Parts: sequence; C-alpha cells; structure tokens
Amino acid sequence: MNLQDIRYIAAIAEKGSINKASRTLFVSQPSLSKCIRKVENEYGITLFTRTKGSSLELTPEGRCFLEMANEVLHSHELFESRLRQLKFRNQNNILFGTTIQRSYVLAAPLLKWLFEHYRQYFIELHTNKTVQLEADLLEGNLDMVLIGSHEQKDALHYETLSSSWQWIYLREDSPAAQKATYIDSLEFPVLRLEDLKDEKIVANTPGSGSRANLDKILETARIELDIIDLPNWDNRIAMVEGGKASSFIRLDIIKGAESLLKNQLFFLHPDQNIASLTSFVCRQGFETDPRFQAVLKGLKTIYKTHS
Repeated sequence: MNLQDIRYIAAIAEKGSINKASRTLFVSQPSLSKCIRKVENEYGITLFTRTKGSSLELTPEGRCFLEMANEVLHSHELFESRLRQLKFRNQNNILFGTTIQRSYVLAAPLLKWLFEHYRQYFIELHTNKTVQLEADLLEGNLDMVLIGSHEQKDALHYETLSSSWQWIYLREDSPAAQKATYIDSLEFPVLRLEDLKDEKIVANTPGSGSRANLDKILETARIELDIIDLPNWDNRIAMVEGGKASSFIRLDIIKGAESLLKNQLFFLHPDQNIASLTSFVCRQGFETDPRFQAVLKGLKTIYKTHS
C-alpha cells in the first residue's frame, strides 16, 4: 500500500461509489477496483460492501481504514506545506518569534531599525508563549526568538539583553501592605512571599516566561499562593486596580512603572527574588549568521535607548 492507494480509497469512501470517484480522480474504474483488492488482500480485510446499485458502504474495517487515511493525508499535506516554506525561504528572510506583549512594544522600532540599516532583510513576525517559541526554534520553524529565559538549553545559543526582577502590584487596602519593610538600597517598600499568603494572586498563564520565573521563585521558597491564571497584562493590572487581586509583575523595557500606582508597588524581598533574563536566542551555530547578527545589533540599540 502506498500514498496513492490511500488517496484513492479515501476518495471512493467520500463519493460512495467507484464510478463517481473515477470521474473525480480521472482514474479508470478498473484501476480503482484493483486498488481496493490490493489493500484488502494485503491486510486481509474487507473495505466496502455494496448497497443499492453501484453504491458502496464502508465496513467497520473500512471505517477504521478511513480514519487512518484521513490522518495520513492530513499529515502529508502539512509535510508538503512545510517543504514549500523551506524551499521558498532564502537568505534574506528572517523568521522571528517573540511573545505577544513584547511584540507590541518592540515590533515597530525593530522593523524601523532594520529598514534603515539592513533593507535587504524581510522579517516575518510570529508570536506565541515562551515554551512554544523555544519548541518552534528547536524544530527549525523559527530562525530566532526574543524571550524571557530561565533554564538555558544546550542546543540553543543565548544573548542576554536585559534582566528584570519580580515586583508585587498590591491591590488597594490589602492587609499585606502593613507587613512591608524598607531596605536602605531600595526606593520602594519590600514584601516577602509569606506576607501574601492571604492574597489572591493574578499571574500570567503556565508556559509564559514570567510565569516560569514566578513558579521557580515559589518552588525555591517552598511556598504556595492562591494563583489565578490570566494571560493578558492589561487585564491583570485592571484586576489589581479594581481591588480584586494582587499581581506579580516584572518591570523592564516592555512594561515600565510609569502607568502604575506607585503606592501599590512593592519589591519582592531580595532573599526570595530571582532575576529573569531577556535573551535573544537561536540554534547553536546560527549565531554567526548575518541575519542573527543584524537583528541582535538592532535589539541592543533599542534596549540601550530605553534603559
């Protein structure tokens, strides 16, 4: 049995007759009948039974075969699509991935910078969660990604662009505010994880870089908090400012403190805090590619301008 056999039998099942499938496929009826007998003999099964006239109906074995056939044909279609993408990708195309929140802030200045300095490159932007971006990079679906990195993979090359710490955006009138202390080197008051045990915490969803950092902090401290998953930054901020929950946030080039209520902003104690690194990442060996070096130069310029 080969792919053509699978395609022919799937078409016969769809049309319900060899005659109709023959007209659709532009293949003779004897050839289709031969195909059915070939597969039936190979597996010792019966695919169809005749109903009225020339109509065919799938047997239980035939329905099982069709289920497999549909999966195979769909996978083959995806395979051919992927090959077309790879064939048409040239040395001037860049498949760049980042998270949705970062894309809002960085896409415009990065595209502008590349247009001014490297007009020969065409950049295609993909957005997803950090975990999926890493997977797509490893599978070759992306050339490079900008993500928050915590555990570095041996197969990938990392260029660190910035680091950020976890802050706590506390809902108004939270009793936890009364537990805050001050450290000489910090402008903002400080809270410990233990101070938040009675708080509802709204955080980014699992699979995101910020959530991975928060989970690592909680795991290291061996503390559990009541966490509500919410993927959108603006919605999390709205919940805090609406008095419904508090939130862990990272302040960097992407999300600054300018729009936040300063009296509700607290720093997570340095003893419990773990820095999150923003890294520009590619597969090992690709870091010497001119496209990676061009985008890296642009990102460094943007981060330096906003630091």
